[in-house]
Amino acid sequence: MIRRFLTSQLFVSTRFVSQYYSKKKILVPSRLGVTPGNQHLQVNLFDDENKQSLGRMSLNEAQKLAKFRELILVLFDESHDPPDVRLMTGKNLAHIRDETRANKKRELSNEKIADFALRLRPHIADKDLLTKLANAKAAYAKGCSIRFSLDFGHSIDEKETEKLAARADDQKAFLARLKPHLEEFPKVHTNSKSVRSIILIVPSKLLAEKSTKKTDKSADVQQGEAAEEESKSIDIEDKNINISRNIRRKSMIVLKRFYTRPILRRILYPYRTNATTTQRKSDPFNIEYDPIKQAIIYPPELIIQNKKYPTDSWTNVNGHILSRIGQNLHQRKNHPLYHLTNRLRQHFYQYYDPRKLSPKFSIIDDLRPIVTTEQNFDSICIPADHVSRTKTMNYYINKNTLLRAHTSAHQVDLMRSGLNAFLCIGDVYRRDHIDPTHYPVFHQCEGVQLFNKEELFIENRNVRGDKDYLQIFGPNEYRDATKQEGHTLEAVKLVEASLKKTITDLFKNLFPNAATLNSRWVDATFPFTHPSWEYEIEIDGKWYELLGCGIMEHSVLENSGLSKDHIGWAFGLGLERIAMIMYGIPDIRLFWSNDSGFLSQFAFDDSTRAVRYKPISIYPQCINDLSMWMGKTIIDPSDFHDLVRTIGGDLIEQVVLIDEFYNAKKQRHSQTYRIIYRSMDRTLTKEEINMIHKDIEYHCKQQFGVEIR
Repeated sequence: MIRRFLTSQLFVSTRFVSQYYSKKKILVPSRLGVTPGNQHLQVNLFDDENKQSLGRMSLNEAQKLAKFRELILVLFDESHDPPDVRLMTGKNLAHIRDETRANKKRELSNEKIADFALRLRPHIADKDLLTKLANAKAAYAKGCSIRFSLDFGHSIDEKETEKLAARADDQKAFLARLKPHLEEFPKVHTNSKSVRSIILIVPSKLLAEKSTKKTDKSADVQQGEAAEEESKSIDIEDKNINISRNIRRKSMIVLKRFYTRPILRRILYPYRTNATTTQRKSDPFNIEYDPIKQAIIYPPELIIQNKKYPTDSWTNVNGHILSRIGQNLHQRKNHPLYHLTNRLRQHFYQYYDPRKLSPKFSIIDDLRPIVTTEQNFDSICIPADHVSRTKTMNYYINKNTLLRAHTSAHQVDLMRSGLNAFLCIGDVYRRDHIDPTHYPVFHQCEGVQLFNKEELFIENRNVRGDKDYLQIFGPNEYRDATKQEGHTLEAVKLVEASLKKTITDLFKNLFPNAATLNSRWVDATFPFTHPSWEYEIEIDGKWYELLGCGIMEHSVLENSGLSKDHIGWAFGLGLERIAMIMYGIPDIRLFWSNDSGFLSQFAFDDSTRAVRYKPISIYPQCINDLSMWMGKTIIDPSDFHDLVRTIGGDLIEQVVLIDEFYNAKKQRHSQTYRIIYRSMDRTLTKEEINMIHKDIEYHCKQQFGVEIR
């Protein structure tokens, strides 16, 4: 009773302020009040402070959330179903309203543009459709703006899923039928979309002409007109502001404002969505989604690290991935990857070159992750039809540029610079599946060492006898499972021994108790090494693959300009996987956490210090399944993983395809994904997970054109 009484003391809006301005075609965002009659209405809520969607909820829940965060509810578009509502400060609302009014008044002060309305039904005959479209084109040529109203009949209850699915198919088919005709207009955008109708707007070409004319005016005329227009707009604005204040006084019934102390606020408004505490930056890359074309729309150029890259049909990178560029966790002090990089640096600096009076291995850890396809694939002899080149496995910026999939992309460039022994450390990007041990961005260390005849045979203490007759290359040497064509067996065996000893010594250094661990070498196949191996160790009865390595293909050395007098080995290891084993970190997402409870455990200077990660607390999983009907084409799981990761961020622990079948009668595919949510620093609420899950369902329907089962 007390809570109901206090809630009733809030001010109540009887109507929207925007109704006055709609008479003059000036629609402005307005503050939204809650009444007993509208408190159960559903709205789409957007957090303007954190720039993220909070999903669909009742107006009453939205009001509680607004009161708790001391923000206001703002109605942005009541034509949508449900209406679009935003959480923001009063200062931001005033700024947006003033800006909207000023822009609209400037448009209305110019020459009036007529509207041409066209109503179309899905079963219209082709002849009638062509006639109406011809009239619309003629009106557009005269300078009119076109309003297409696509009418699909009466409304449908949300419970009637089959009818809703049929209506969605009708809308999709009719839009596809209209698409060739709509493409004749330079710009078409969706004004509103619901079960009953879709409103499409074609702006008048006069708007573009006026903007070009303004740029051609002389400076004096332009300044005079600007001053005159500014004085008029100020007068109009002052009058309208006074009118709006009077109307607001009449249209708002202010009963009483009740301000609670923080303790009372927690009692009266216990509902709080944890998603609001997740700080998200707005997408600085201008990547948008077009619901009509059902495709992601990229800008003509992506600006990454102050450099412009053109986009094309190969572009598939998203804002979530681009935001990781430049974070360089391996260089961030008091981070587990920073300590592991220091361990690698200390170990390889022990190898000393007496001729150069310096460490044998150079360490490079600051190369940009944006590379060309020639660097990432061609330079290390990956075939043109190899599966590792596909868009399914990589993040492309354009056809010729991508985010490196491995640090091997820099091998040839570093060897061309004159280095013959080096480590290359950096972040790499792959479209991988989602689970606690995989993340689309991780860090890799590439190791390379080259040998000539003198280094391999003459200076090698393990080689005895007459060394002058030993050669790296022989005339009648053929490729088999143990060596490449041209290589002598004795050269390959010496390089293999050097490689395996280097790796074994490294892990004895990283794991002091390595003597008690079982390890093994497993034969493998890589495009850029032959023969190749994987190194595995056993911990608690489970085998872990730590790295891949092998004798470098001689064609890779030839690409770097080396003649037939060198042979070498290379290895590549994932830093996250090693750190997870060293420190007992259970989830790869923790490496991207800024939580002080995690980072404080690694706040020490001695990188050789033995540390085991201690979980602050164990937060429960939240599991939701998502089943969907598709057409004859199934969704690529990599595309679905990208969508889920973009919306859910690091709250997504794992995504698994648990069911897939084809209905021959309906000629439709079905997929069911299990999405596991878990936060690394807090307990997720059911309401928060439901909002994210509904957002994923909505974008699946929009992006892939599926039907949620």
